[in-house]
Amino acid sequence: MDGRGGLRFGRNVNVSSEAAFWTAQHDYQDASFATIFAPIEVCDWCWIGPRVTVLPGVTIAEGCVVAAHSVVTKSTDPYGVYAGIPAKRIGERTRHDFNYQPGAAPIPFI
Repeated sequence: MDGRGGLRFGRNVNVSSEAAFWTAQHDYQDASFATIFAPIEVCDWCWIGPRVTVLPGVTIAEGCVVAAHSVVTKSTDPYGVYAGIPAKRIGERTRHDFNYQPGAAPIPFI
């Protein structure tokens, strides 16, 4: 997780294991390989799947789900379901008056 360019998470966001957030990149055309910073925002009620990568300057809109192993290169629309490399909208999440709390459900021991 790289927060040098600014990283903001909204309320009730679920971030799964090994997700990566990169707020910096290099200008490969620049003679000095200059670093470019851009913030990332993950809005309320989002679910970021395992091993998702989010690149600089992206806003993941309210209520979005991003599937495992996806690479988010552009900002999303609210309540979309995104998957792939690069991530594309593959569906719509039903809007609710959400009331869940990430991490509140116990994991059963078998």
